[in-house]
Amino acid sequence: MENRFPRLILVFVRRNSQLPCAGVLYILLLGALLANSGCGSRDASSELKKSRNEQLRAVQTAFASEEPVQRSILVNGLLAAEEQAVLSVKAPGRVREVFIDLGSSVKAGDPVAQIEKRDYELRLQQARAAVSQARARVGLPLEGDDDTLELEQVSIVREAKALLEEATKNRNRIQELNRQGILSQSELESAVAAFLVAVNRSDEALHDARNRLAILSQRRAELAIILQELEDTTIRAPFDGMVQDRKANLGEYLAAGAPVATLVRMDPIRLRVEIPEREAPQVKVGQSILLHIEGIQGPPRRGKLVRLAPAVSQESRVVLAEASFKNDGSLRPGTFAQGEIVVKEADTTLLIPRSAVLVFAGVERVFFVSNNIAMEQRITTGSSFGDKVEVVRGLKPATEVILQPGNLRSGEAVAAPRGAGDT
Repeated sequence: MENRFPRLILVFVRRNSQLPCAGVLYILLLGALLANSGCGSRDASSELKKSRNEQLRAVQTAFASEEPVQRSILVNGLLAAEEQAVLSVKAPGRVREVFIDLGSSVKAGDPVAQIEKRDYELRLQQARAAVSQARARVGLPLEGDDDTLELEQVSIVREAKALLEEATKNRNRIQELNRQGILSQSELESAVAAFLVAVNRSDEALHDARNRLAILSQRRAELAIILQELEDTTIRAPFDGMVQDRKANLGEYLAAGAPVATLVRMDPIRLRVEIPEREAPQVKVGQSILLHIEGIQGPPRRGKLVRLAPAVSQESRVVLAEASFKNDGSLRPGTFAQGEIVVKEADTTLLIPRSAVLVFAGVERVFFVSNNIAMEQRITTGSSFGDKVEVVRGLKPATEVILQPGNLRSGEAVAAPRGAGDT
């Protein structure tokens, strides 16, 4: 706004030209002073405004925003083999050959070690001879695998049956002749006694035949045991895996139950973790879990939670769980690992940059901008998601928070660069 006083003075002088020169000169001097004072006032106002702008504290800001996040629970644990077995000797003997060593890879059924077989082969011959003998006693050929036989076909039973038939006919004939008075009573009694002896011999023959058939079954079982022992002299891998430890040496005599090697199945591999009691209700079998191992580059491996203990441990107040992961050979049992159990794939929550949060004596607070004034607000945070943190309570969406507030005070005037709130 221009100073209007000089123009008003000129108009006054023109209209009052009859005034003495001294009066006109006085009026002109007065106008000049007023004009100078008006310019000074405008400059002072400009300087004050500039000074006020320089007193505003420059800050960086960002807006609190609702974003979808993946909720997870971090747990620590150890990798363990899917299967682990100590292979031991079933048939005792001297070690003739060892086919594996530390780190060897084997398939199910592959031989691991061989026990000397000669003793078992001799026992096998003995057992086969005993079977042949038992088959002969019941009237079967020496060689053969079919031991099916009816009792009436056993030789001693057939003989006893024939004698019984003869004694029966003789008794009946003498009874008829005695009834006719041809033979005496003593002869009849002798015939009856012979008949009873034949009956007893027939029963005894049946029992003997049953015993012989039972002995044949016993010899068959003994033969099967020897065959199994001979088979057990070759110690084989029960599953695909790798040798973790070799315990047997060539030429060493091993008793039954002595360990030969430790075999572990590497793929898949287990992660055994302990879940705190307060977080256990969120965990269920089938949920995804991410595996983080220090020193292994690349994205975390994804697996499934496959086992969950039904009860909370009374000592540690945790729930044991196991997850399964595919293993390309880089994961080793016994390795310390961190698991991230994904309890929700997508959950919308309010997030702000972590750098906006100040924590003192356990109290969390942020500063937000309102009409270029910094205002303090207490908040409660939740989970962290990278460089952002969840705000559970204390803020509304789209609130402009100040990043790295440092020693900023509530009520202090601030100036955020244009577009800073879009960070």
